[in-house]
Amino acid sequence: MTADLPPAEELQREPEKPTPGYRPLLWLSVGILTAFVGVTGWTLAHDATGAASAGLIQTWNNLVVGVGAFWFGSTVASKVQRLKGDR
Repeated sequence: MTADLPPAEELQREPEKPTPGYRPLLWLSVGILTAFVGVTGWTLAHDATGAASAGLIQTWNNLVVGVGAFWFGSTVASKVQRLKGDR
């Protein structure tokens, strides 16, 4: 039993604003990482307990995974758009 679905063209929405280029996103990522490096340095200089170090290591791990997933997803999405001829 299959449902009557509209064609794929009707399911796609046009973006309201163009997607920003990679440069603003790159600088934003660099800024966030730079700020977190400063926070990490300050925390380790003022509170060098094992719990603080472990928390920072876990946070860095999560940050790296998140940034990597974002850039991978952005790259794949832009390639799909180019293959579809949207750009």
